[in-house]
Amino acid sequence: MKIGIVIVCYNPDIRTDKLIDNISNDNNYEKIVIVDNSNFRNKKFENLDRKKFKYIPNCKNLGIAKAQNIGLDYLNSIGLKWAITLDQDTIITYSLSNKYIKYLDKKEKLDDIGIISTNYYDIGTQKQKFVFNESEILVDETISSGSLINIDIFNKIGKMREDYFIDQVDNEYCLRLKVNGYKIVILNGIDMEHKIGKIELRKIFGREICIYHQSPMRYYYRTRNLLFMIKDYKDRVVIIKVIKSLVKDFIKLLFEQKKYTKLKMIFLGINDGFAYLLDRKEKNEDNFD
Repeated sequence: MKIGIVIVCYNPDIRTDKLIDNISNDNNYEKIVIVDNSNFRNKKFENLDRKKFKYIPNCKNLGIAKAQNIGLDYLNSIGLKWAITLDQDTIITYSLSNKYIKYLDKKEKLDDIGIISTNYYDIGTQKQKFVFNESEILVDETISSGSLINIDIFNKIGKMREDYFIDQVDNEYCLRLKVNGYKIVILNGIDMEHKIGKIELRKIFGREICIYHQSPMRYYYRTRNLLFMIKDYKDRVVIIKVIKSLVKDFIKLLFEQKKYTKLKMIFLGINDGFAYLLDRKEKNEDNFD
């Protein structure tokens, strides 16, 4: 069995080059799709081997959800049933494809598994994400980067939410999988390095928290989309998670740069999130590029 890869790029850097170098000679990948949300065409990507790579330049930022959908739809059109989705700042080991394919080959029942993912090392926190001794565990959610997506199930339950644009896209998709009775499997072993923003570790009340120093726009979409999920799922667990996340974001603002701008974006997100809850059209997202 062979699988595909979808890499979503936005102003790629040297870390993206390292990622592509790591996977370009891996014969387990039938096709590597690079969906580029940059405002320009990347000549380096255009010159890659076309038998192995498919370069799709959007020439504008369409958001991670739209870009993932474009890539997954392409792989579906050429007959692939499983695909890894990757962010440009994630580095995977050469052995990850073997690990996934070995799991697919030995597993008798796959039609109830929506995502297979791997444990990974978080560069910012300098810790592995999950701690367990079993060969695999089931979880409620995982990040999209490095995850192996079941394309048949992706087609059944609906694609990534393009209105979410950039934040909470993976969490919403995982929640949708769970609601529809599908599993998310994490395999043991560290086969990936992942990085989110420019992480700084701080302690408050004796507890360590991560300050991501992400853009004000991310604060808007994160806040708005968390509120979207309340209406979309009407679930007590989701509501509690949203409240906790919003409280954490307000605490993290104490250590952030551009505090006023980010606070303003949080309130814009709250405004548009409640507009969605009350069936009014949100307006502020049109102001962002």
